[in-house]
Amino acid sequence: MFSEGSIESLWNAWISRPHRRKIDHFQPLGSLAEISGGDEKQYWYAFPGQKQYHIIEAQPPQGDESSAPWPFFRTWLPPVIAELLDPSFIWEEPEGYSSDPVISPVRSTVLLGRDAIIASLEVTDWMTRGVGWSETIFPADRYELVIDKATGILISVQCLVQSQRVSMCSVESLSLDIAIRPEFFKAYNWVGSDWEDSQNP
Repeated sequence: MFSEGSIESLWNAWISRPHRRKIDHFQPLGSLAEISGGDEKQYWYAFPGQKQYHIIEAQPPQGDESSAPWPFFRTWLPPVIAELLDPSFIWEEPEGYSSDPVISPVRSTVLLGRDAIIASLEVTDWMTRGVGWSETIFPADRYELVIDKATGILISVQCLVQSQRVSMCSVESLSLDIAIRPEFFKAYNWVGSDWEDSQNP
């Protein structure tokens, strides 16, 4: 479960790498705005409020994920979730930035029942990054990260201006290495029998 406080959005995401996923998007909180998912053969999205859905046949990325330059989920997860799960973008993007961000460990902690590290992040070259560089890290005086020690997942990202939090993205629950049946990711489990195909009403 992932939340983005300043916009008051929340996502539930189930991921079975490399291709299977289901994502619930609540906006505003408590209101399920969109469901989406996919696997090796297709991806789909649905809007419960309108009782509409659409399924798209698709070819998965070629090759093995282990040899790819980034995890396949970067291509289909909402950017906020992808950045929390894979924070390597901080050093890899964008091309041509002028100085490396610096992460400094502050102390150890336990969050969500997991060992974690609280760290500060310094970004000094916003002129070469642009505001759209990240959907979790925005121009601010300083940043506080909570990093899962075992996986490197960002459990929390806070942007602070004059010690006041101006935005926060966080993981509210995290379960790893749980087997999920392939059928779970199929659209027919989540689309009502009276819903219409939005592309073929």
